[in-house]
Amino acid sequence: MIGWIITGILLAIVVIVIIFGLSRSQAQRKVGFAEGIDSEAVGKAFNALQNLPQFKLLRKIIVKHIARPKLGDGLSAGATLLDLGCGTGHLLKALKDTIATKKLVDLNLNGIDLGSESVRFCRETLAKAGHTNIDVREGDGANMPYLNESMDVVVSSLSLHHWTDPVSVFNEIFRVLRPNGFFVLFDMRRDCRRSWHWLLRFATRVVVPKALRNVGEPLGSLLAAYTKAELQGIIARTSWANKENNIDSVLFAQVLELRK
Repeated sequence: MIGWIITGILLAIVVIVIIFGLSRSQAQRKVGFAEGIDSEAVGKAFNALQNLPQFKLLRKIIVKHIARPKLGDGLSAGATLLDLGCGTGHLLKALKDTIATKKLVDLNLNGIDLGSESVRFCRETLAKAGHTNIDVREGDGANMPYLNESMDVVVSSLSLHHWTDPVSVFNEIFRVLRPNGFFVLFDMRRDCRRSWHWLLRFATRVVVPKALRNVGEPLGSLLAAYTKAELQGIIARTSWANKENNIDSVLFAQVLELRK
């Protein structure tokens, strides 16, 4: 019994150190692989990781921000949502599942991603879950195939750090959103605690599938991510410059909300 108590205390100390301990990283930004996933092996590896508990937790955080935004009112039934950089489709699936439980109003869901393999995996994920009424397209976030003011909410998760031209993408998001529509962005924060850098370095070298190790992930994404100050600097150069925004820190990440 005493042994279990000591083990529990040690584990608690480790968790506290990872989350709250050590200073923030001062690592310089290092761009990783380009936008979009066009490798089947990398796509399979990313797809497999989506079923891990930590990724499910991240999706719950994002869904919560969509269901109960901090800026302005929530969504009405029938609103249109776009998942920008939808990847393998697990956030869209989570949104659809949440709608089914009545914890989120019914939404018209759409997804777009630059990578052909991402789009293929996304469509497969949704089809296997029986979600056949979601429009998923291959396309560039800097030049989206949607009409002006055609979306009520745009969401993007773990995608910003891959964008070649983030200013143009932010401007495109502004264009496709209706007045009073909002944008929720979830991405890593490079200046998180150094303990997170150590943890992701270990995961990249030891834990993740070989296909991800070969492209330096997930550490590469963390090193390519923006600090809170850098993100605010990007916003200041876009159509969003004079709009209200809110940035929350969550573990090794940050959640941005913008209201048009």
